[in-house]
Amino acid sequence: MLKAKTWESLAGQPALSAERPAATRIAWIDSARGIGIILVVFGHALRGLLSAGSVPEEGWREVDYILYSFHMPLFMFLAGMNVPRSLQKPMFLQKKARGILWPYFLWSVIHGLTMVAAGRFTNSDFEVSRLLSIAYAPISPFWFLYVLFLFMIVVKIWPPDRILLGASLVLLSLSPLIGQPTLYQFSYFLFFFVLGALFTPPARPGLLLVAGSAIFAAGHGVLLWQGLQQNLHYYAPALLPLALAGAAAVLGLAMLTTRLQALVWLGQASMAIYVMHIIFTAGFRAVFSRLGVEDPFLLVTLVTLAGVIGPACVYVMLKKLRLARLTGLA
Repeated sequence: MLKAKTWESLAGQPALSAERPAATRIAWIDSARGIGIILVVFGHALRGLLSAGSVPEEGWREVDYILYSFHMPLFMFLAGMNVPRSLQKPMFLQKKARGILWPYFLWSVIHGLTMVAAGRFTNSDFEVSRLLSIAYAPISPFWFLYVLFLFMIVVKIWPPDRILLGASLVLLSLSPLIGQPTLYQFSYFLFFFVLGALFTPPARPGLLLVAGSAIFAAGHGVLLWQGLQQNLHYYAPALLPLALAGAAAVLGLAMLTTRLQALVWLGQASMAIYVMHIIFTAGFRAVFSRLGVEDPFLLVTLVTLAGVIGPACVYVMLKKLRLARLTGLA
């Protein structure tokens, strides 16, 4: 694993300051998170519109399939990258509980209550009683934080190494046999998390971008041409090379775009956007529907922008009010 200073040189600029003065951030990792969070919001915006019947199934289902084949593996990979440094610091699990479990519980409740209140304006059928089970059954999209904390427990017990990577690959291979959602997500995504912890940034990010993009595009081209995606879940173990290729392409792009401060800033705000974006995408989907917006491309674009910009504005406001840390966003 390369030291943080080497990572900064690969990024092409010094690491940016974190919200907490004592820490430093690596610009290209934030840039990758920025790209990743846009993809997450886009994916949920698209699924909401498909569910509401606001965009046609044909074509958009294929977009959904391609996106979901790699964007959450990418996020788990990125989450694993800071683990080696974090493990060296005291109170590892206590800090992760504050940074992951607290926003998980807080924003699950806020999200759930908001969905109940807005139920008649959206296509949500969320019931407030569902919040009683979040200690063992996460609600969407907060499964990510729940499973992520489980991974933190794993690496505290067994620090990332090649043996753990091999074991996680076996779990990924067996994941289709697991029916319980949280155990399934744990089994499938642990590999990407451990791989991120063991990742060494390449000296030629451009090659990573080109190779990753080529493999990803060619693989999905064959799948769609042959209609194989109809029989293969986007998390099927057979599609692991495409998940890795898609993630590699984003990493290569991120290493080359650290001067795009908007992406870097979005990466720093990714937790805030992640926990709030469903509220905004669901709300503005209803708004644009009532306004008579019908063009699918315009709808997807507007709802995605609402899901990124809305939480970002709330995040800025909470920072100004010195409430970002209290709400688990810093």
